[in-house]
Amino acid sequence: MASKNNKTNKTTAKEWIIGIIVIALIIAVCSTLIWVILKNHDKHADEQASEQQQAQQIEGLDKLYKYPSAKDTETEGGYYNIANTGIGVSVDMSKVSAQIDKYEYKDFAKTDKETDFVNIAVAGYGDIVIALRSDIAPKTVANFKKLVKNNFYDNTLIDKIRTSAKAEKDEFVPISIQGGTRNANGTSKTTDKIIGEFTQNGWANNLQHVKGAISMARSADRDSATSEFFFVQKDNLDLNGLYASFGYILAGMDVADSIAKCETKKTGEDRLHSPSKNIVIYDMFFVEPVKNTGLAVSEKPNTDTAQYTIKFVDEAGAAIQSVRFKMTDTQSNATVVEVYSNAAGTATFNIAPSDYTLKVISAKGYSVSNTAYELAKGTTTMTVTLKKTEAQS
Repeated sequence: MASKNNKTNKTTAKEWIIGIIVIALIIAVCSTLIWVILKNHDKHADEQASEQQQAQQIEGLDKLYKYPSAKDTETEGGYYNIANTGIGVSVDMSKVSAQIDKYEYKDFAKTDKETDFVNIAVAGYGDIVIALRSDIAPKTVANFKKLVKNNFYDNTLIDKIRTSAKAEKDEFVPISIQGGTRNANGTSKTTDKIIGEFTQNGWANNLQHVKGAISMARSADRDSATSEFFFVQKDNLDLNGLYASFGYILAGMDVADSIAKCETKKTGEDRLHSPSKNIVIYDMFFVEPVKNTGLAVSEKPNTDTAQYTIKFVDEAGAAIQSVRFKMTDTQSNATVVEVYSNAAGTATFNIAPSDYTLKVISAKGYSVSNTAYELAKGTTTMTVTLKKTEAQS
């Protein structure tokens, strides 16, 4: 009888253990389900918050200036009157600075034509109007205009704020704001690479990186620029010759300043921050200056320049890169342009046709003493052969 009771007790104990295990499993499954539900709820809430934030930014569009149409407004034309600021490599930065941020939105009218003036509408912030300098960086400007015309920049982000050496939020000084390669939903946009039109890449570009200038971002590859651009927020002349500046702000510097002062979060790079909330370029379109601004002409101005191409090779015919040289006016001995040869050993620039003297300043590993070459008016190409120094031969 006792043996039977012992068996019954063991069976009951086993059932209790199994029951406890089953209950524990049920509790674990229920806890997991509750965790998943709560996580999905939080994710949904975050998505709703993001959507609400985006909606609020779009609602901010009613603060943007409502441009009149060029069809209903008397305008000066679509071509920038570069005669007022100097042409090509002869650009006069004092005259350029006198035009940066000196105009208002009422000085422009929206147009369906391709012009040298572009409006950048930033949701919740306002409009920035820029002048494009095709006489200084023709390939860069042509690429930018193509992207504007194809609505490439619409609903993209200004997603980078680069600062000075002090990276702490309360101390940093914004030196540039950057965007043009990410959609508002965060996905990347890509387009073709273009040649870097800056001095150390063999293209004479004298448009300096002063506050209000617009320039192309790139990687270490000098010909890697695509659609990403940046506005200079603080004079940064160290960038001169290293990046392709191609225009500047005529109206709306206050908008760029407001963007630069937005709340930010740190990225992996010490001096690079990103806005805490999306800053969306809602629209980008061409405009024309209205009458009496003096900014434009109705017909493309005669720049009266010619494209010069200089190539440097060694005695075996191999290209020599990073040759620094200058072109001086033969009569006045005034320096017209100073530039470097690119990776292919060439340098290209636009200057007024004249009699010039080419003087080599430096070429690492090559003899440059007494190297001066004459280019008579009408001669726009030249190949220069340099000899290696004795230490390199």
